[in-house]
Amino acid sequence: ILLMLAERPNEVLTRNELHEFVWREQGFEVDDSSLTQAISTLRKMLKDSTKSPEFVKTVPKRGYQLICTVERLSPLSSDSSSIEVEEPASDNNDASANEVETIVEPSLATTSDAIVEPE
Repeated sequence: ILLMLAERPNEVLTRNELHEFVWREQGFEVDDSSLTQAISTLRKMLKDSTKSPEFVKTVPKRGYQLICTVERLSPLSSDSSSIEVEEPASDNNDASANEVETIVEPSLATTSDAIVEPE
């Protein structure tokens, strides 16, 4: 939902358009409460408010609108998507104390990379 809203900032996306993109194109038919719940979850993740929204605005009887500025970023290179973290040395002589742990950070794809236009 956020990807679709970000692809068309300040444009009102109808509930039907969102249903089509999120569920119907994937072969699912859900009722309107699923979209309402998904928008509610998105707002919680963004720490947004329905009374004074900063990100997602409800347009009564029409749909939803992303009301913040959207800036496209270049995808991260594959080299910068992981970070090596060394564990602090411990007092014991356990061989695993000096192992290096690799943490893979999720890459943020641009909306143009993430949304496939219909053919």
